[in-house]
Amino acid sequence: LVREVRGEWFNATSSLIAFSSQNKNQADPEMKRKVSEFKELLICLASALYCSALRMICELDEEDLAILDLSGIDQESLRRLDGVDNKCQVIINWIQRLISKAVTEGVMDVPPPVLSRAFQELSRGMVNLSNLRKIAEIPFPFPYQQMLIVMLIVHNIMTFCMAAVVVETLFWAVMMVFMVTGSFWA
Repeated sequence: LVREVRGEWFNATSSLIAFSSQNKNQADPEMKRKVSEFKELLICLASALYCSALRMICELDEEDLAILDLSGIDQESLRRLDGVDNKCQVIINWIQRLISKAVTEGVMDVPPPVLSRAFQELSRGMVNLSNLRKIAEIPFPFPYQQMLIVMLIVHNIMTFCMAAVVVETLFWAVMMVFMVTGSFWA
């Protein structure tokens, strides 16, 4: 699921970069600057999004994962982001607002049905992240865990007994028991 999250967000980001690179007004220096700023901020936000997602599902410190340059984001927004529990939702909102602003300013000249694909990929990444959080946060039931261990121990004992009765040579009996029980415990 982590790869699916990364894949969805990477596809959305790369599509948006491609859409902005196809701007018809590239000769205009002001538009060229806006396109460049859009790309830089989008990459920065995508990096922050994925890093925040990994921090949510893994037990990592702030220093373990580096975010690309955050200079495109004002300090007040960064302070607000630090106070939020679910940073990914805030960053996704920032990305969506950035996309809408880019379309309004003409940075991206792409038909709405094509652009909606990027929004869908961003949201599917969030759905996959939500599924990941469920797996990471909900513990495996203790009684079920204990029952599995008891069943594996019983299986080991029964395999040893069956191997002693069925297999004639000691070497092959040990090999069979080792292979069968090893595969179940692995």
